Amino acid sequence: MNGRTVPQVVLLLLAAIAQLCGCAGDDQNLWSRRYKAPVAGSAAKNDVTGYWEGEVAMGGVRTKIEPGNMVIAIKCDKDARIVSQGAAPIAVTARDPAKIVLQADLLSNGKDNDVCGFRFFKGNEFKYRVTEQGVLELNFAGTSMSRFRKLADLEPAH
Repeated sequence: MNGRTVPQVVLLLLAAIAQLCGCAGDDQNLWSRRYKAPVAGSAAKNDVTGYWEGEVAMGGVRTKIEPGNMVIAIKCDKDARIVSQGAAPIAVTARDPAKIVLQADLLSNGKDNDVCGFRFFKGNEFKYRVTEQGVLELNFAGTSMSRFRKLADLEPAH
């Protein structure tokens, strides 16, 4: 085993698994995730990446926007015991008009979809702008305009 004992190998494997679970598990439910406050000024004009929180008609929304992926989680009750969440690949265009275009259907998963599910279709566009105050104004495929505050920056890749 390359000079390592079995207990050392097991400890290394457990540490690697914990590291992977710490990263991937955080986004399984954006409402139960802990957020590190964003760096001051990180919500630069039209930088849409990061974790955001706002309201829509159905309830509270949290979203994680990466350059190539978007996660949306809708809180269906005030205590966030019922959450509909889904993810899809995206293409971001920062020039005017700034928009996020879905590269696949974005639909909620989970057992409570009959209570508050959602579905956006491949090709739907989410026009956006980030105000000088760092507020994300996001148009949900023409259905509603919402204002989001930044919860956190994206973490660096591990």
